Amino acid sequence: MTTRAAGPMRQVTVVPPTRPLARPRADVGVVPGSDVLPVVQTLVQRSVEHPEAPVAIATVVALFLLVQHRIDRRDPKLAIARRREPEVLRFGSTVRPA
Repeated sequence: MTTRAAGPMRQVTVVPPTRPLARPRADVGVVPGSDVLPVVQTLVQRSVEHPEAPVAIATVVALFLLVQHRIDRRDPKLAIARRREPEVLRFGSTVRPA
């Protein structure tokens, strides 16, 4: 079974890059955590330029907290629970005599 091309054959010319491919900087990551600042800086800059994702996440979190608060208000176990912990908590001995 032979397959024929739909159109005439084209010759493709491959042009080599004019400059060498970028290599990773040798000084990045020499000290653990030294490359964190540029990454955080880039993330903050992109979040400020395009705030759709952070705003969407904040909206989802706010809606979750509102719904959870409404659910918790109706929970009878939470209604009878103490509001504060006792000042001093006492625990039994963790080591028992044999």
